[in-house]
Amino acid sequence: TCISQFANGFGHSMRTQRPFDSSICLKPLVKPLALMGWLAIGSSMALWAAPTAVRDWVSASGTRITASAESVNANIVVLRTADRKVAQVPMEKFSAADIALLQKHFNLAAAGEISQSAVVSVEDSLKWPLGKMAGPIEAAPGSTYYLYLPKQLPKGRKHPLLMVLDPHHGKEASIQRYYAGAERNGWIIITSVESANETDGKSVIPSIDHALANLPIDPERIYLGGFSGGSSRSFRLSKQAKAAGVLACGMGACGAPLDRDLTIYAMAGTQCWNRDNTAASLTALGTKAKNSFMRYFVGKHEWAGSELMDDGITHLNAVFLADHRKVHAEEAWQCEAEILRLAASLKSSNPGRALMWTSFLTDRKVDPRLTAGLDTLHRELLADAAAKKYVDGMIAINQLAIKKIGQNGMEGAKKDLEKLAAEYASTPWGDICRKLQEPSEKSR
Repeated sequence: TCISQFANGFGHSMRTQRPFDSSICLKPLVKPLALMGWLAIGSSMALWAAPTAVRDWVSASGTRITASAESVNANIVVLRTADRKVAQVPMEKFSAADIALLQKHFNLAAAGEISQSAVVSVEDSLKWPLGKMAGPIEAAPGSTYYLYLPKQLPKGRKHPLLMVLDPHHGKEASIQRYYAGAERNGWIIITSVESANETDGKSVIPSIDHALANLPIDPERIYLGGFSGGSSRSFRLSKQAKAAGVLACGMGACGAPLDRDLTIYAMAGTQCWNRDNTAASLTALGTKAKNSFMRYFVGKHEWAGSELMDDGITHLNAVFLADHRKVHAEEAWQCEAEILRLAASLKSSNPGRALMWTSFLTDRKVDPRLTAGLDTLHRELLADAAAKKYVDGMIAINQLAIKKIGQNGMEGAKKDLEKLAAEYASTPWGDICRKLQEPSEKSR
């Protein structure tokens, strides 16, 4: 009751003479925290902070209430008025300035300042070591795979799985370019040894099933990806694998029917002969493509580098967690905090990429513990004209890829590419747009 009233104007029942319904709004102010997996240090420290002074608190809609903040636990602020009435209010309902005040007073992690000591335990009882390649592992007759487990794999949590399909059989080298993204996001990576262009891909599902049975994997977060024919095979197997998304490189679905709820992060070289059909997979999603993205890099028909793979994994991970925040609240916060920390670390060396990530977070509803820090960093980066140009150019190419390149091919987008090449000449996207106007590698 108080939460809905706060959203409509900061707690109507606090300003009336009606008896306060404690069965609805009174709960213990302190609850023990279970130290499982990742511990939210900010929340635990808040348990021991003294209440704030009585002051006027302002909601995001501009309404006010006079009260002290007693505590913040699990992102819920406990307010107490002078007449001892109590309400529990989500922090997201406060103004940005008041969120910043609460974060400072209760020592809540903000702007990505989450201590690495927040990892209180990692998996220590798995069959295979953390931070090392394992395999080949036999899943079934004719189905084996290599495995990489991140160095930090929080215990008590289910993790995403990425199956990488190499067009020339999976091997250790097939997954090394995914390590940075795996470490940043806690993803488990495997690659099918038998799957290749000349095979039918029947070995893939048994390997996924074996990994599910033997590793702490979230069955709702299975992803497929790979290069060239492996990328195309990822799309074709996505329904059978019940995949949440595809991390595609160098080839698209090529007409295979797609689940329109699939999230795609696609990459292709500027001279790749599959640069059109890679974009076409996003075009096929229609309006559902809003969470998907197309990235071009200067190159031929080749694998994208580690940084792009890291971007793709981080994008897919954050999209899922944002869409399933009620189930994965703490993990979503940690993911967003890590992205914010990454953006802060890039502020001086690569402000364009830093703004790319703060823009990504700003376009979504992030955990309110991060709102103030995100707003501050995002405004600072937006003031950098070159950084803004970088992000605008990247978004413009993505939109062109989905709306025109995927529909009519590169030839149908030449005039647009000419315009973008001139408009973003001062950024890397100018060169990419110029190269996309040139013939692909195969047609030369």
